Formats: sequence, structure tokens, C-alpha cells
Amino acid sequence: MASLGEYVQKMYLAPRGTAQSALGPSLYVTSLIYAIIATLLQYVYGQVFVTLAAVEDPNPTIYTRIDSLATSEDPISDTGKKPVTSSPSNTTGYLRARGGFLSCFRGFWVFQLLTTGVFLIMLPFRLLGPIGYFLGSVIAMALLSNVQVLWVHVVISKPSTKSLWSRLPPFRRTLTRIASTVFLRTVAVQIVWRIITPIMTTIVTGPLPNSGNIYKYTLGNIGLLSLGLVVSVLIQMPAEVIFFRVAASMLSADEEPIVPFDRTFGGKVTPEILGGSGKIGIVDAWRSFSRESQVLVIKAIVWNFGIQVALLFAFGIVFVLETLII
Repeated sequence: MASLGEYVQKMYLAPRGTAQSALGPSLYVTSLIYAIIATLLQYVYGQVFVTLAAVEDPNPTIYTRIDSLATSEDPISDTGKKPVTSSPSNTTGYLRARGGFLSCFRGFWVFQLLTTGVFLIMLPFRLLGPIGYFLGSVIAMALLSNVQVLWVHVVISKPSTKSLWSRLPPFRRTLTRIASTVFLRTVAVQIVWRIITPIMTTIVTGPLPNSGNIYKYTLGNIGLLSLGLVVSVLIQMPAEVIFFRVAASMLSADEEPIVPFDRTFGGKVTPEILGGSGKIGIVDAWRSFSRESQVLVIKAIVWNFGIQVALLFAFGIVFVLETLII
């Protein structure tokens, strides 16, 4: 039985002038459109919304700043009754009202810069196998630690008139304050990547569905994707949350967060001017992460998972229709 990889290869390498050769460019364009949409949705739902959920305090009290823009006519002025990140629609409306239509894509170009930098730094390490790949990841994330913190600050704070360069934290000072958190996050990501890669390989290279195995194929792939989701929640999520909260605790005093969160994290953070570290530690970052906040993050992850699965099925139907029509 042909695998998905063999099927795509056959479509792309078919002789010119045949129906299959005409299908090749069509599949390429459709795949490109899918990749762009999936990337944008992953950024909004899987990066921005999850980060906001990780730092938001679901029960803000006296430390929450009252937004002067919220009026009785403001459709989102009642968001105090429930967390901002309680649902994608609530988060989207909240961000757009305070930052404009593209506010959901906040920090997008910083994230692309970070991704490109990690790729270029890791490039020579890929030749050294799994160990080299891991070392390259650690080195890349360490060298770009201040860019990672900058991205978190751009995502969780209100729009600023300051340039990104002026908001970039000093490298040496940032690395010494967040090195352990970056290392923990990198290890967790690498573990999850090693587990999820075989899962995705099985899905991509496995047998194509037909009338005899359609139910087994569908349920099997959903099961594999669900396994990947569980692994991400159990291993990667805690490390990501700790990093986001530690980075958030380093937000400059002259920058105002866009979602309510306690800058002192329950009194765990002592400002540097008072002799403290000016940031929260790894243990306190997790201990201050309440059960309600955990639910918000898990809901954000599940929403992202559901949207990606729905998008995959939608474009799967498009692929099937293309093979039937062309």
C-alpha cells in the first residue's frame, strides 16, 4: 500500500502533460497556503495566547491597574468577571480593543528573528548528530536569551512607543538571571521533540486511507496526535510556563502589562532597588502558578490543538477534491 510520501512524490514527479503532472503545481500551491495559515494560527493560538494565559492572574485584586479605556459602552469592560484568556474570542476581542486589529500578532517579527537566529546558530551542530543537536539548542537559546525575554515582554505588555532595540534587555545581565530557566526549557523542548518526531513521521509516511481502513486511519492518527498533545502538556508546558513567568517578572517598571498579573507574584519578587533580585525563581514561578491559571493554559493549548486539527482536515478535503477534479 502506497504511503503518503510515495503518493506526493508520484504526483510531483509524474510526466509532463498528464493529469498527475497538472496536479503537482496545484498541490504545491495548496500546501503553501496551508503552511502559511497553519503558521499564523499556531503563532496566535499556540504562542501569544498561551503566553498570556501563563502570566495572567485569573483573580486580580488591588494590584490590577484600572484601564481608562474601559467604559460602560466598551464591549469588553466586563472581562473582569472572567479571565481575559478564558476563551479565544474573549482574548481576541480584548487585544484588538487595546492594540488594534493586528494586536493578536504582537511580537511576530521578534519571534521570526528569534527563530531564524536559532536555526542559523544550530546549523553547524546538526552535523554532529543528536548530541550536537542538543548542544546546539542549548547554545542557541543561551545566546538569544535576551531576545526571548524581549519577545515575552512585547507579548504581555501594552503597545509602546519605544523602539525594540531600546527594549532589548542587556545580554550578559539577562543570561545570568535566566540561564537556568532557559536550560530547563530547552531540555523539555528537546525531550518532547524526540517523542513527537516519530509520531509525526508515522502519520506522514503511514498508509493512505481507503474505504477499508478509513475509520482505523482516522482514529489512529487522532490517537497519535492526542498522545503528542498529552506529552506536550506533561513535559513541555511546565517548563514553558516557568520561563514565561520568570521573564514576565523582569518586565520593566515603565511598561504596563496588557493582562492583569501580579508583578510581585504573591510577594515572591523583591525589586532590585530594595536589594532583591528583581525576578522570580524557578520554584516560586511554578508554586505561584495557581490551578486556575493551569486550567487557562491547558485550555489555550487544547484550543490550539483543535484549531490545527480542524485546519488539517479542511485542507485534507481540499487535497482530495483536487485529486478528483484535476
